[in-house]
Amino acid sequence: MHDAEKAARGADGEIHRGPPESAVQERRQGRRPQHARYDEAIRKAALDVDIPPGGTIQGYGVKFFPPGTPLSGQNERSTPVVMQNAGEHISVVWPTKIQTQDPVFPLPKSSIYAA
Repeated sequence: MHDAEKAARGADGEIHRGPPESAVQERRQGRRPQHARYDEAIRKAALDVDIPPGGTIQGYGVKFFPPGTPLSGQNERSTPVVMQNAGEHISVVWPTKIQTQDPVFPLPKSSIYAA
């Protein structure tokens, strides 16, 4: 368990949540709902994520822009990828920076997508 997750849990290690209406009542009374104390721990845990490009199954990495930046909360390492099923497995064929196989083009005649 990460430190941020430990901080978000109660003394007994469990995350306690009340019914949604209790949060509404607390807001009406000018208080933050009890579960709002987890917001900062979750935000910090997300900002601590640092997966390099190529580190996810989709090929991109994960690192969120920090608060106060124009793209705050967005994944700065997200990128579209082109994957191709060329035989026995699916491979990333573009972008070349994270490419795991050269693209097969034109597609083999055995492919249902071949023209």
